Amino acid sequence: MTHKCKLKSEKEIGQDNETASCFKNLQLLITISAENPRRFQCFRSDVLVREEQQRHLDTYYYIIHPFSKFRAWYEIWLIFLYTSILITKPLDAGFFSYRFKDMTYYKAYAITFDILSWIDIGVTFITGFFNKESKSVQLRPSKIARNYVSSIYFICDVLSSMPKCALYLESTIFLINHEYFQIYGFVTIFNLFKIVRLVTLITCMHRAARYFYIKSKGFIFLLDSVTICALIIHWMACLQFCIPKLTHTYFYRTPLRSMDIWMYKNGFANSSMGKQYAHCVFRSSAYILGIRFQTHATMFPEDYIVAMFTYIVGKILVGFIWIILAMTILNSRSIEIKLMEMVNQVDEYMRQKQFPLNLKNRISQYYDFKYQKVYCKEKSIRNMLTRNIKTDINIHACKLLLSNVSLFSELSPTEVKQIVKYLVPEIYLPNDIIVKCGTSGDSMYFLSSGTVAVYARSGKEICHLQDGAYFGEISLILKGEKRTATVKAIETSQIYRLCRRDFERSLLNNRAVLRKIMKSAEKKTKGN
Repeated sequence: MTHKCKLKSEKEIGQDNETASCFKNLQLLITISAENPRRFQCFRSDVLVREEQQRHLDTYYYIIHPFSKFRAWYEIWLIFLYTSILITKPLDAGFFSYRFKDMTYYKAYAITFDILSWIDIGVTFITGFFNKESKSVQLRPSKIARNYVSSIYFICDVLSSMPKCALYLESTIFLINHEYFQIYGFVTIFNLFKIVRLVTLITCMHRAARYFYIKSKGFIFLLDSVTICALIIHWMACLQFCIPKLTHTYFYRTPLRSMDIWMYKNGFANSSMGKQYAHCVFRSSAYILGIRFQTHATMFPEDYIVAMFTYIVGKILVGFIWIILAMTILNSRSIEIKLMEMVNQVDEYMRQKQFPLNLKNRISQYYDFKYQKVYCKEKSIRNMLTRNIKTDINIHACKLLLSNVSLFSELSPTEVKQIVKYLVPEIYLPNDIIVKCGTSGDSMYFLSSGTVAVYARSGKEICHLQDGAYFGEISLILKGEKRTATVKAIETSQIYRLCRRDFERSLLNNRAVLRKIMKSAEKKTKGN
């Protein structure tokens, strides 16, 4: 029976909207997309996605959906935009000033980013947002505006996007009338408010990782940490030059006092920007690491404040780096650590119960073979999966067994799935008795890996069985029949057991397989 879908596709939804039919392609770009992985936060099925598309296009079709293709690519663009702004803003506040009036290329560069910041503000006003409390998407313009304006991002975006570089065009006025320097100082301070977008930058990096299906949490965590540390060090270096300039150039201009400031000594304030930045990085690094700094000694209160602030931030940053390294190492070796914890618990258990050395070695050998130095909670993982997935896992785990046991080659895929579902894995160590002669049998066994020895009633060794062999079927075919041989493991062996009830469910209905088992049972009976 074939499925005929009666639901409307994305293209059909765009065609049904008469108001914006000519903007169909644009609508499909800004409406919710099934390809955006963020939509699983509240729209898990295709039906819900299409219903949300229809709701969007029937109401506020001009609003950008937060789970749209456009928003996904726009957030990737924001990574480059915010990174560039977070680098240039402190540089502008600290090192660039009206004396760089001949640097037209920088003016154009800075003004361009200010314009892009205003465009980002406008895009935010026409982009819906996901409400985590109600688990819904808000597309109403009034709610979008209220949500943005009431947040700290709005005021910081507006103040930090004031075109400070545009004031360079009026450099002659500043040179004539020094009263405008205070306005220039306030604009410089406002530009530093862009630091709040560091949180948005990290958020966009996480979302971009989801868009590109990067699942390595260790890599994402390391990338976030490097980004945060690099930007903080960069801002601290710029503040070393920015704060004295704000205090003594824009707000409190006294030439006699300015000659004692470290940044004006030996003509350092008039040196190249590269030299200034390198010295400030060295100066801030010394404060961050708590190293005594003698070059250009500090003499004013604001310098002490900057030094203490840098030192505190530096200690937090150093602690953060150590935490990052520790968590990265722990995450990369979490499996080994959990295995060591389990092994230590087993050792402690054996010590407490005072097991003999031989038994301790056997238990250790069992755990080494079972986990292969890789620990996982298999039972907890399997309990979270569906029945069909569990069956597929069983088939994959038994693929070596299925390829080696000739009995399974005569089964259909459906019958293979049926029998694999009932197989119970067991591990036998050397000299473990799997089947004992003369006992009642209620199971047959399939040897996946290892070697076992078969002994007759007299104790004489008959043969060895290796990968792909099966035994114990006689007592299942002939009810009431006792075990005719003893089977003992020679080496550590992986064996799958099939009990009588499951044997009757899965194999007795297949005549070809039953005939083959009967012949094998008769042959073994005669041999014994």
